[in-house]
Amino acid sequence: MKSLLKYIGSLVLGIALCVIAFSFLNAEKQIKYVSMTEIFEKIDSRLELEGQLSQFEKECNDQLQKMDDQIEQQEVDGADLAQINYLRNELNIQRESLSQEYANKRAVFEEEVWNEINSKVNEYGKLKGYKFILGATGDGAIMYADDAEDITKEVIQFINQK
Repeated sequence: MKSLLKYIGSLVLGIALCVIAFSFLNAEKQIKYVSMTEIFEKIDSRLELEGQLSQFEKECNDQLQKMDDQIEQQEVDGADLAQINYLRNELNIQRESLSQEYANKRAVFEEEVWNEINSKVNEYGKLKGYKFILGATGDGAIMYADDAEDITKEVIQFINQK
């Protein structure tokens, strides 16, 4: 009877160790990380939005240059100093307004990109059955990770497919 109890005890202990080992190995495969900076820099939608932002910046610069050219022409034509000062003031107001509009567009653009990244990483993690996808951002959140656990390139491809 004692040997049967020892046998059952050993069997239960062996099964428990197998379950623990399997759980550990399985959990290890379900924790991955990505380089958030690399994803931000390489996804297609960011590049498209960056192009739109660059176009807006060019249009703003063209508009300001046109106003500046008009002021220079007024100076060459000998326009009244008060008129020239008024135009310079208008140019400065327009420059500040366009600068603020550009900053607002950039903030909205970055928020859209990060929202897409977060949504797609979430979707990708569920699709692959990962328990965690950690974001390496260079701020010390992940101090070390084995390169074998880096799924950044796969996530970039996934985001760019959609």
